[in-house]
Amino acid sequence: GNLSVAAAGNVAMDFALVGGTMNVDTGGGNMTLGQVTVAGNTSITTQGGSITQTGVMQLQGDVALYADTGSITLTNPANSFGGQLTLDGGTTTIANTGNLTLGTVYNRGSLTLNSQGTLSLSSATTVQGNLTLSSQGALSLGTATIDGSLNLNSGGSDITVGNAVVKNDISVISGGGNVTLGNNGSIVTRTGQLQVDAGAGDILLGTLDVATQLQLATTTG
Repeated sequence: GNLSVAAAGNVAMDFALVGGTMNVDTGGGNMTLGQVTVAGNTSITTQGGSITQTGVMQLQGDVALYADTGSITLTNPANSFGGQLTLDGGTTTIANTGNLTLGTVYNRGSLTLNSQGTLSLSSATTVQGNLTLSSQGALSLGTATIDGSLNLNSGGSDITVGNAVVKNDISVISGGGNVTLGNNGSIVTRTGQLQVDAGAGDILLGTLDVATQLQLATTTG
């Protein structure tokens, strides 16, 4: 069935198997997740508390994590986020074993996402620090505002960035995949440079506004 928890302090959960949805509000306390499997959607609200883990999470539905200024640290590489992941938090690091699809993202610190499959951020993404995205499949970033640097690495697959405004530097490494930048708007660096290394892949450029230096590298000529 469904699981709903409302607390006024720290919450720790381990060896939990939820056949329906899971909704947790810590009322400002920290949330610690151990070995947890949820068949339905998951919503966790901490109102400034942190969200961490001690075991593998298998969250099969959509997941919404609302930590406000609290940090989110879910770095076990065996984690599985089966549905869409929505984030609202402070400094955040997340790892996922398969494909990872993001909904709306509002991050008050740096954001690091590691996916062993594809990685897609198609909704509005706001990061008040650095944004680092790593995948082993196609990587796509729709519309982003980043008050730091943007670092993308797709491990040999294609990278697409539709529209991004970045305060500092942008680094794009595809390892042989094609790189498409600015296909749905423009790519802007307010103070930094843009570096792209596509290896044997092609580089396709739309509108660019680069404050300092543009460096493009591809072995295809």
